[in-house]
Amino acid sequence: MEHSSNNTTETIPDPKSLESRLAEFDSILEKVVAATFDRSKGDEHCLEELSRNAESLVRKIIPIGKFCQEESPTSNENTILQYKLTYDWMERVKSFLVLWRNILFEQQKAYLLLEEGEIQSKTYNGLVERSKAILLDAAGSVKSESVLGSKGNWDASMKKWKHQNTPWPVHQKQFEIIPEQCRDLLEQIQNTLKASNGFKKIKQHFSQLTKDALFQKEQLKKDISIVLQGVRANDEQFLGKKAVEAVDSMKLPDLPFGNPDQFSEQIETIFEDLPIKKEYAIGKEDGLLIQREIDIQRDTAHWLESEIMPNIYNLYHSFSGIQNKLDLTLLNIRNRYEFDKKEGLELDSREVITALESLDKHLGKTHENLEEIQEYTSKHLVKELKASNIYEASFLNVSMSSTINQYRRYQLQGWRRVRDWFQEKGVKVKQLQKKAQKEDSLSISEKIVRTVRHRTPAPNINHYTNMFLTKGYIGDSFCVGRKDELERIEQIYENWKMGFRGTLLITGTRFSGKSLLGDQIQNWHFPHNFLKITPEQNILFAGRRFEVGYQLKEVLDFIIKHGLHTPSLIWIDDLEKWENEKITLSENVKHLLHTMDHYSHKQFFMVSMSNALKAQLNRFHDIDKVFQSEINTDKMSYNDVREAILIRHNATHNKLMDKDNEELDVIQFDKIIKRLYQASNGNIGEILRRWSYTMRYAGEDEITPRAEYDYSLPEFMSPEAGLLLRSILLHRKTNEYTLRKKFGPAFKTTYKPILNRLFNLGLLKRHLDGTLEINPFLSHDIGKLLDKEFQISYRKKTLNKEKI
Repeated sequence: MEHSSNNTTETIPDPKSLESRLAEFDSILEKVVAATFDRSKGDEHCLEELSRNAESLVRKIIPIGKFCQEESPTSNENTILQYKLTYDWMERVKSFLVLWRNILFEQQKAYLLLEEGEIQSKTYNGLVERSKAILLDAAGSVKSESVLGSKGNWDASMKKWKHQNTPWPVHQKQFEIIPEQCRDLLEQIQNTLKASNGFKKIKQHFSQLTKDALFQKEQLKKDISIVLQGVRANDEQFLGKKAVEAVDSMKLPDLPFGNPDQFSEQIETIFEDLPIKKEYAIGKEDGLLIQREIDIQRDTAHWLESEIMPNIYNLYHSFSGIQNKLDLTLLNIRNRYEFDKKEGLELDSREVITALESLDKHLGKTHENLEEIQEYTSKHLVKELKASNIYEASFLNVSMSSTINQYRRYQLQGWRRVRDWFQEKGVKVKQLQKKAQKEDSLSISEKIVRTVRHRTPAPNINHYTNMFLTKGYIGDSFCVGRKDELERIEQIYENWKMGFRGTLLITGTRFSGKSLLGDQIQNWHFPHNFLKITPEQNILFAGRRFEVGYQLKEVLDFIIKHGLHTPSLIWIDDLEKWENEKITLSENVKHLLHTMDHYSHKQFFMVSMSNALKAQLNRFHDIDKVFQSEINTDKMSYNDVREAILIRHNATHNKLMDKDNEELDVIQFDKIIKRLYQASNGNIGEILRRWSYTMRYAGEDEITPRAEYDYSLPEFMSPEAGLLLRSILLHRKTNEYTLRKKFGPAFKTTYKPILNRLFNLGLLKRHLDGTLEINPFLSHDIGKLLDKEFQISYRKKTLNKEKI
């Protein structure tokens, strides 16, 4: 509100205009509350009215607020009224509108639960009636009579208000946000209902397959029973050649979708109807909407591929096993018949009975597996594949416990053999107790050393592990995944060619593939016009040589001066490296951002850095506003990770063997990858490292995964050790001079002994040039520990809150 003492002539407004505006608001308030809960047109219409009427209310409120700011009072009474409205009534209105939006949030959530059968109509109706009652009660507190007729020590309030800044600008922005949020909530229910319908189709798809599989297996079992009864009864229709014909007539029809690929193709057509990436409101807290970015289409595909499809592959594998067993049975009976015929003998019925009993026994074993697949698939699809689960943080997450359960399902017979062995020996409990006692007796240092040794690749298979530890671009044949990222980068590149800014930031955890993605972009879009600059190198640009030091300004000025008319890629990988004793990283970043602001329409700038460094720089340099786009590489899809491992494994020409010296089948292979994927949070570099130290020599051109427990680091960090490791992690590599400069006199007495201890425990590695870095095989674990203790943003967070 403008409080003016200027006595110049002003336009005198209609003294009743403010009161008439309040009367109009009172009138529409009663109407919209009544209209909103008119359920004669259906519950979905009520949700639409809740959203639409929020905007109607705001359209009446904002003019009142503006009127109080712009119009000059004609009397002391009007002055008090304007102050009351601005400082008291508007705060009540804001609370009312937040309540209105929250009721819409709860209503759309309940409606989705009703549609999915999670709550009954009676429960939903009760919620609607309670919401109506709450809104009617709250409406009374914002009617004009609550202000006009209220009593209070207004003189004291006026004295206080006159010395305050008017809250109206803030309230106005808050009021304008409410209708937007209500429209988003209405769109959210439409998206979730769309997802719910898609989920129903997916469930039907899986249900049809599992039911048909059991039905067809039962039909074959009945056919076997008929032939067995005939042979045992010496029925002429099942003797000699006719027995062979009877077995030959037994068929196992194809499954409804042919093979797993055809099954997946059918699902993919359903995926196309699911909503793509969008912000969803998943909760509310103190006037805030808690939002999370969810890509229902992508997350559903990943979840099904990880949680359900392994069962389907297993189902098809089981059916293939039945068909193979049936073919083998027929072949044995036919061969026996031909042999006996040459010898002038009749086919021995016992041979037929033995072969069919063996087939029947195999079907019995398969039946249990198929039933378990059907039960697990149905149970998990019903429980997890619900659109109403978007309000849960675990929506379509792939858990470690699920991976363990999958192991049990895929290796059911092996699991039982292990279980029976333990029971037979009677030592299971004692061994577990002994192991726990031994674990408790180990010191933190012993546990750290054990983990470091466990994470060290076997030296006698360097030829194999080097293929997984190679960093950067090693050819297109090794590049997999990143489809969404590359499509987005393609658009950024096309926009730059049209004259828009070209500034791309690549962020991610350590070893998440930032350098590889950057090199891909370089080779695909700038194969001849690029300059990848790192400290202490000699570069040749535009026919001129330049010796690069650590002054980023100097090299950028050189590039701009001699290459302004030659559009090129300027690729700065690992920004963390640009710091030494003569210049700070912050100074170099300032020069970089300044150059990008002025020349990014001519040159394409691409920079990579860790999530932690990005979070730190954002606080001081606001780099989000300078970079046109950010690509985060933290997580790669399971299928892409699997392909990356297969490509590298096949390139080594080694066989992967189990403990019995048999080559691993696809299910066992996938089980290892899935376990590593879960442990690494989808970080491709971490997965490849885990794969490398998991493998052991098994013979010439043969390797085998070790069966030992995958040890992890204990929580060892003191505040001092955490500060040291945080500094080293942020800068990738550092030296003692830099650390001494950073920590001052305390370095010698406090931090130097800790640094030596971390080095001797194997947590740190020293390079030939004297620089220190965190052990690459432990950086992921240490990063997560630091994030837990110091909130360094090691991994990119997706959860956010929107203020009103």
